[in-house]
Amino acid sequence: MFQLIDTVHAPDRKKWMQACDYRLITSIQQLWDYVGPSIETKKPVGADTETNSLAVYHPRENFRIAGYNLSTSPGSGVYIPVGHLVGYEKNLPHERVLDVLKAIDAVCETFWYNYKFDGEAILRCTGWEPRKWQDVMFMVWMFDPNQKRFGLKDVVRRIFGFEMLKYADVTSGKVVTFDQLDPTEAVNYAGADADFPLRLAALQGVQEALRRSSQVYVLERAFLPVLRRALRTGTYLDGQRLQDLRAYLGDDTTGLLAEAKQAVFAVLGREINLRSQPQVSQALIEAGVNITEKTKGGGVATGKEVLERYVNDHPFVASIVKYRELITARDNYVNKLIAGHEAFGSHVWFPFNQIGAPTGRMSSGGEGDVEESIEKGYINVNVQSTPDPEKKPYLPDIRSAVVAADPATPDADQWAVVSIDYEQIEARLAANLSREPAWIQAFKDGIDIHARNAQLAYRDPTIDKDSPKRKKGKTMLFALLFGATDETVAEHGGIGVKEASELLSNFWAAAGTLAKWVESTHARCDIEKTVTTWLGRVRPLHAFYTSGPGAYSMREEAHRLSVNGQIQGGAADIFKLAAVRVDNMLTRNQWHDACQVMLFMHDELVFRMRKDMVRIIVPAIREQMETIQIKDWPVPFTTDAKFGPNWSEKSGLTSFDKWLNGGAPTEPVPSSPAPAPVAQPVRPSRPAPPSLPPPPPTPAR
Repeated sequence: MFQLIDTVHAPDRKKWMQACDYRLITSIQQLWDYVGPSIETKKPVGADTETNSLAVYHPRENFRIAGYNLSTSPGSGVYIPVGHLVGYEKNLPHERVLDVLKAIDAVCETFWYNYKFDGEAILRCTGWEPRKWQDVMFMVWMFDPNQKRFGLKDVVRRIFGFEMLKYADVTSGKVVTFDQLDPTEAVNYAGADADFPLRLAALQGVQEALRRSSQVYVLERAFLPVLRRALRTGTYLDGQRLQDLRAYLGDDTTGLLAEAKQAVFAVLGREINLRSQPQVSQALIEAGVNITEKTKGGGVATGKEVLERYVNDHPFVASIVKYRELITARDNYVNKLIAGHEAFGSHVWFPFNQIGAPTGRMSSGGEGDVEESIEKGYINVNVQSTPDPEKKPYLPDIRSAVVAADPATPDADQWAVVSIDYEQIEARLAANLSREPAWIQAFKDGIDIHARNAQLAYRDPTIDKDSPKRKKGKTMLFALLFGATDETVAEHGGIGVKEASELLSNFWAAAGTLAKWVESTHARCDIEKTVTTWLGRVRPLHAFYTSGPGAYSMREEAHRLSVNGQIQGGAADIFKLAAVRVDNMLTRNQWHDACQVMLFMHDELVFRMRKDMVRIIVPAIREQMETIQIKDWPVPFTTDAKFGPNWSEKSGLTSFDKWLNGGAPTEPVPSSPAPAPVAQPVRPSRPAPPSLPPPPPTPAR
């Protein structure tokens, strides 16, 4: 018989467990008895793992699976211990449990929640992983992408109103790993982890979202192995360079920060506590900066986003923004990278989140404070927002500390960092969606799109990419992507509001087809109250249509998101599709030993690549990224490739094209003859879509 676990004494907020049948499996025969009917009828099975650590991608971690959770129907769940240190006599033989899991996988879909973790855990510990897996986290995200928290406990609370057991409830607050619990203590916690993925996947709304955006789910499922491979690869840091950066930044008494602090005082004419919000607010008032934003207490707002709107109004604002950006660079980047380097050495890992944003773009970070993230095996840095000295020269060159290999290894100089990114992907996508003739022709003629926008805004066809007016043209694209107002365009363009209004008026009049596309997008949003990308990624916008106070501004926000969602969301779809194609190509050519993805930026893939293969692999990657063709879009996608000893535009990366043509200022790749060419895929006129798995079936209720 199964061992029944007592739930009568659960807290009131967990009464839902009293209706659940969560059990401990004590023999292989009991396990076969439980899953046998599902195998015979090919019914879906909910599944999960319990492990002794969350650092699944950290190779030096003593990572083990403590047990498996399975559920064959809502309200049902079993826990199968295989690696407990306490109560070890209850463990079942891991190999025989694996035989059962393989039998399930042969005929049944298994529904997991966060397969990025569970799939890697099983592969790492057994060398095998399920083939028919489905990730319910993806499904829930597609059902309601506007949410910010997608942990299973958050989702169950939000959708079902149930409070799942927290780990502290199971351990009574003791600091122990899961394998240090007796298996009988873990059953309720573990059983729910397999039960609720099955329940969530069967919800009508989730199934409707899955049908509506089936190709998006297929893409996300195909992208996950690419992400897992990159997380396994990790990234490499130059520890000495990080120490140099910290010394360069200094603190309030030394280095760049001290200089920036004194510059603030020089502009202000006196010293204040720059960390005191009231003192900074008072200084802004005294300086005559007319900041309209207020704090809840009625004082002048001094947040970063607020002050950046006023950097052109007074030197004091510009100087304090610079000081704060340097503080952020030190505290949120350099110091965290050094802490990670001290914990892991030169080989480190950054957290990348596949479901990071409603548009489908990835995000990085969000793994807690320094200690929490290191415990999970990550450096909790938003690497996608690394300060860029190319845009603001006073910022430290943090990217120069990201290198291709551990500097201490003998063959470190045989590797290069390679960055391949889409050139102006959002503008190209907007041109394809809107069919704006001025943009299509500009891309066909090789004219810089920002220069073309400046030509339209200034009504001056002689403006080129070297003109100072090009920056104003760049704000036109900003206005399209984010629905910027005259005031916002004036702020970003460093011009007056009147001039910004005139430039915008000229631009929209000259780009009439684009303007009509924007108008039609707004009108469709008012009817459908959703935004849908070219691949079918849907973001509901119903919450922005209200009849109460602020209804007009809410509707305007929906309009902004309807345009932004199609462009940024569509670009995210293309980027993930490209990453899948690149990974498939590397697999076909058996190049993964010579080329691995280290970082995912929004439209940029960053690789570590053997120098003697750069000449061969880079063109093949660019081909996969550039030959994506959607329907009859007239504007193709192009890429820019750079490579060098580190990931820095300022001090590391060299243009691949210039190097190939003999024009590079440096040559990080040996000048000896290239190795014998490896057969490369023939460029088709319209490449077939990548081989992706089919959408999942509807789980039985």
